[in-house]
This record gives sequence, C-alpha cells and structure tokens, in this order.
Amino acid sequence: ISDDYVSTNTAMLEEMEMAEEDAPFLNWGFDCMGGFGDPYKQYVNYFIDKYEYWGGAHGMSVNVPLVFDTKTGQCVEWQELAPGVSEARMAELLLKHRMDDLKDMVDEEEGINEDDIFFSETIEPSPWFSVDKEGITFYYQPYDLAPYVFGVITVPVPWAELQ
Repeated sequence: ISDDYVSTNTAMLEEMEMAEEDAPFLNWGFDCMGGFGDPYKQYVNYFIDKYEYWGGAHGMSVNVPLVFDTKTGQCVEWQELAPGVSEARMAELLLKHRMDDLKDMVDEEEGINEDDIFFSETIEPSPWFSVDKEGITFYYQPYDLAPYVFGVITVPVPWAELQ
C-alpha cells in the first residue's frame, strides 16, 4: 500500500508544490471497529463500523449491523423477526418511515426537500438491520438510497406495524 500511496501522490504534491504534511487530503487510512449492542429478547446486535479513505473527494463510512440469536448462535434475517410480513409489505413500511431519522436534514430554505433526497421512489429491505424494543431498523450505506452527504441512512420500522 505504501508504494501505491507514494506513486499516486508524489506527482500531485510536486505539481501543487506542497509538502505531504500540508496536504491532509492525502491521509489514506482504514479503520474498522466492532462491538455488541444491547440485547433484545433472545437477540443481540453486533455492529461493524468501517471507514476507508484512499484519496479522492472523501472517504467512505460503512455501518453493518448483524443480529444473532443467542439461543442458536446463528445470524438471523429480518423475516425471522417479522414472519408474517412479506417483502412487498416491508417495502411499503420502509417507504413510509424513510424520513423518520432524516427529518433534521430537510431544510426547504437551503433547497433540501424530502422529495429530492432519494434516488428511487421505492426502498427494498436491506440485509443489514438491527433490532430493539422499538422495532427493526434497516441500514443503507452511502449511495444506496441517497447522495453521500446523507451518510448511512437508517429506517426504523416499529413492531406495532410488523404484526
């Protein structure tokens, strides 16, 4: 990696007449952490948070939650937690709740309105979700549903609507 870093950035530094320490945009890096969240019934969430920056306009954050059944030790899918809910019904619920965690990002005066945030008018269930006493929360990585500026988007679906 270091040889690639040097070969990629040396010419740019010379052209810009900058020292490497004066060019924070060249600070390549990779961070990855994981940890358990609060349990819910017989389930426990494990969260993996990763950030990579290998040059360019910005790095990339990825948040991957996994839900494990503590009785079996197996990773579960959302269908096991909401067995009566079809993919189509979950897609409807995700569409309904897509703005629940993004309300603070909408600013009509700045030209950011709810209708302009998402790339598509539909949202499919993500394989990445967490579970808690409130319901199931689906995670979408940057660019999955919306531009990078919105980051990792979480869409919570309450248990009451999953019955």
